Amino acid sequence: MNKKLAGGCHLTRKIPEAIERVGFRIDHLDTYYLKGEPRPYGYTFEGRASKS
Repeated sequence: MNKKLAGGCHLTRKIPEAIERVGFRIDHLDTYYLKGEPRPYGYTFEGRASKS
């Protein structure tokens, strides 16, 4: 249901685990809500990862 409401996004995907699972190491990660977006859809991740 969330994918239909969020334009194909996976709202429950565990982003840090997915990044590490494919062989990257998270160097820096911020999470926050985008200003002006509805809370259920405005949570985002911003960071940097490097190959392990």
